Amino acid sequence: MKKCLALIIMLVFWSCAASADPDTITPFISLNQQYSDNILFVDDQPEADWITAVEGGLTLKRKTERLDTSLTGRLKQRWYADNSELDALDRSASGGIDYRLNERFSLGGTADYSKDSTRDRDTDTTGLKISGDREKFGFSVSSNYFVSEKTKAGLEVRYGNTQEDEDDEQEDNDLFSVTVSLSKNLSETFKNTTGLLNLSYFRYTADIDHQYPDQLINGLLVGRDTLQEYTSDTFQFSAGFSRQMTEIVDIFCLAGASFSQTDEKTNTRYVHTQTSTVISSGSVEDENGGVWGGVISTGVNYNGLKSTMGLALSQDMRGASGTNGVVQRTSLSGKVRHRITEDLTLSLRASCYLNENERTNQDDTDDLTFNVQPGFRYRFTQTLFLTGYYRYTHLDDRIEDTQTERNLFSLTLKKEF
Repeated sequence: MKKCLALIIMLVFWSCAASADPDTITPFISLNQQYSDNILFVDDQPEADWITAVEGGLTLKRKTERLDTSLTGRLKQRWYADNSELDALDRSASGGIDYRLNERFSLGGTADYSKDSTRDRDTDTTGLKISGDREKFGFSVSSNYFVSEKTKAGLEVRYGNTQEDEDDEQEDNDLFSVTVSLSKNLSETFKNTTGLLNLSYFRYTADIDHQYPDQLINGLLVGRDTLQEYTSDTFQFSAGFSRQMTEIVDIFCLAGASFSQTDEKTNTRYVHTQTSTVISSGSVEDENGGVWGGVISTGVNYNGLKSTMGLALSQDMRGASGTNGVVQRTSLSGKVRHRITEDLTLSLRASCYLNENERTNQDDTDDLTFNVQPGFRYRFTQTLFLTGYYRYTHLDDRIEDTQTERNLFSLTLKKEF
């Protein structure tokens, strides 16, 4: 049912983007070569390998006076030199639509779908390690309304689902969120300043089914499986401002609070393997008291003629697949890009993530992740590019007292048509 819904939404975007004649149709193909010294991103006995990938895709864009639509689809085949059992075909699709009913009111929507299997895919965006195959889809509906020439109100409703499958463990996560935003031009009082206000609510549910190896107990071969259920209702509030300091420097700062209420339940069942008879079962439930936390989002951006820079600090509550629920995430990230010539650009990115949460019936989360990534981009022609980077990742699991490191080298040649 969920996959059918995602397909229907994508078809709607496709029909909008392909209606009449799209403004742009951009096919592309790329060849990627990587070397990783820890392909499974494990803390013990890491294994190195060369990874070759071919990716192809297509982007459609359509823009009229009132309607903007876009749709992108990608297929990526990966081959491992020494670990062919990890070869996989990843795929993804995303689309967006924005319709302006009049000068004040607009409606929009997005949809995205992806299926992938690389274990380190989220370390540079969330700081978390995700194991096994993962399938995701989500969609959102949003609107913006100019209450006056200086005040704009926004509303976004989003639903997302993530399913993960690794060996004997399956995880199914759902996220429903509602966000209300308000911005107002305060330039009459504070030069080049906009006031910001955000209110949000989200419900995150996680179901984790784990099957353990059979054991011999009192002469009987017995299997054990557990079903962990996690539900969290979170409210977040933040207020602040953004300001254009100069023509090339702007800053933003929002601060507030979050409140989260969590329910946990763990069902355990022992089954006689040969007859599939349930020997015993039981469950443990717990309703955690409300947890208060801080919300902050602040940063500075520099946009020069040849260089761009950005530094951002944030903290809030997030649904996090692979962690059995919601975490409080604190992140510090920075990026620098400098154009050496018209065709050559150098870049440097760095990030640090702290994901943490304490639970009653399930494992706690306390992961500190650090990434640093220097890279370059060279343009041979208007449609042929070569990009490369080196990324170092260090993950410190302070609950398990383990440390995981990985060095990754990557080169990609991309051709657009």
